[in-house]
Amino acid sequence: METRHVIFGAVFLAVFTFGSLNIISDGRVGHAVSAQLPGHSVASNSEPEISIEENVTLEPGATKSVNAEIRNAKIISYTNPTLFNRDEAQIDVDAKLEPSPGMVQQSLPPSWVYDHVEPEILMNISLNSSESMAPGNYSFNVTAESGMDIEAREVSESFSVRVLNSSG
Repeated sequence: METRHVIFGAVFLAVFTFGSLNIISDGRVGHAVSAQLPGHSVASNSEPEISIEENVTLEPGATKSVNAEIRNAKIISYTNPTLFNRDEAQIDVDAKLEPSPGMVQQSLPPSWVYDHVEPEILMNISLNSSESMAPGNYSFNVTAESGMDIEAREVSESFSVRVLNSSG
């Protein structure tokens, strides 16, 4: 038997063994190996955390921003209770995330998906109230998930947007 056959056999056996263990362990072996790679230091079963700095008060036609700090997340989304209003009255949301996600799922509202669990994400949420927005309190949610597998954890944090009468 030649040396290259022995090397090929050893590599095949190592790959087959790793693949079998990874399947048997429901992906935990692959995750444990990838956790040692740069940028992959957070375990997928870590509990996501969301901290939003404050509630927002807006006048119709005004714009304000709120910041959220998100930890241990792979997927981020939000809910906008005014998104499907029948009239044009709504609060438009524009979110910027740092670091930038690997993918944006173009849905209403969008979801931002990272290549791996990010230890810390800063989210700046810009809220723009239409001129015809009815006064009241509107509850928005930011949701963070730790992954896409069965063991992924999800948390949501609410913040309130209070729209004032146009006279204040």
